[in-house]
Amino acid sequence: MSSTFPNGSISFTSRVNLVDIIESSDINNAYSEIIAIEQSLEALSATSTGNNSYAITPSPAYTSYSTGMRLFSITDVASTGACTLNVSGLGPKAIKKNVSVALAANDILAGQVIQVVYDGTNFQLVSNITPTAAEIGAQPTITTLPIANGGTNSSTTLNNNRVMISSSGNIVEASSITANSALVSDGNGLPIASSTTSTELGYVHGVTSNIQTQLNSIFENSSNTFTNGTTTQTFTDTFCTSSALVVVAITGTPLGVWTANANSGSFTITSTVAETNSVAFTYYIIK
Repeated sequence: MSSTFPNGSISFTSRVNLVDIIESSDINNAYSEIIAIEQSLEALSATSTGNNSYAITPSPAYTSYSTGMRLFSITDVASTGACTLNVSGLGPKAIKKNVSVALAANDILAGQVIQVVYDGTNFQLVSNITPTAAEIGAQPTITTLPIANGGTNSSTTLNNNRVMISSSGNIVEASSITANSALVSDGNGLPIASSTTSTELGYVHGVTSNIQTQLNSIFENSSNTFTNGTTTQTFTDTFCTSSALVVVAITGTPLGVWTANANSGSFTITSTVAETNSVAFTYYIIK
């Protein structure tokens, strides 16, 4: 391999006496030429051949191994185990990773550009390599993940579409809720099934106002007393209308048969015979 520097003053073949540079007439470019030499030597490369026993023959050839020697090479085949590198026929030197670990299969790939540095005993591979499972080591098996770390603190598999609750420090599934039932909350504020079915709940679908208020507007009940000595008596009740239905539930024991008729603001009870005793009754007005 030969190189020519930008100023054209020196041509070399990877082995240059630095004194020649310093004594050159172009002393002002000596520093840049030294940098260029270092870069040229660093980029010294050749294709390495062999399977695990790699060899490269750079030109010009190296005459010895020296600590700190750095080489780049393009490998032709992948490694299958421990590897060596023979440079310029100087003899094979082991290639290590992580200082002293022998290479494994595919630590070097076919067509890969590798970089090695000689440490005085071995070549150390400084290219990127993928660690093996053995090098990574056994990974811990996580059986439970704490709630604080986003887990359930339980090894039980959870199903979808279930209510999750906290129980004894774990996240677990709540019991299945009875199908087709209205939900209510229990004393802990958790949803549970009520005795009301979805069919019953559907009966109030479409209600737009308070049901009790609606009932109060069409229904009323109260009580009164039919006094003795009469066959007919009228009772005032402003809730009553002439078209309302009045139903009487007699508490005592009447002598006659009673009928009730609605009036506007009152209703009249008529007995078939005069009552000799006062008779209590409850009445219901339905509009």
